[in-house]
Amino acid sequence: TTRAKEILAILESGNTEATAIIESGKVKKRKSGAEKFPASSNSIEKKPSEVEEALKKMDVDRMTPIEALQKIAELKERLEKPKR
Repeated sequence: TTRAKEILAILESGNTEATAIIESGKVKKRKSGAEKFPASSNSIEKKPSEVEEALKKMDVDRMTPIEALQKIAELKERLEKPKR
């Protein structure tokens, strides 16, 4: 696309901050699902639910859209089940 070509031209010019960051190796790593949602220090300490634990373990950056929708449906079913 035109936008991609524009970005490529900027990066290839060698005079950009992005190029400097890439060459220095200081590219930020993506956070995992658990790191994105740390426990709030204000919250009352309680045991996380099964659904909360599952959400923390998910790596949504590596899921396809269909996998994400399937997981949401699965978690919704868990919430709707009566507790035994």
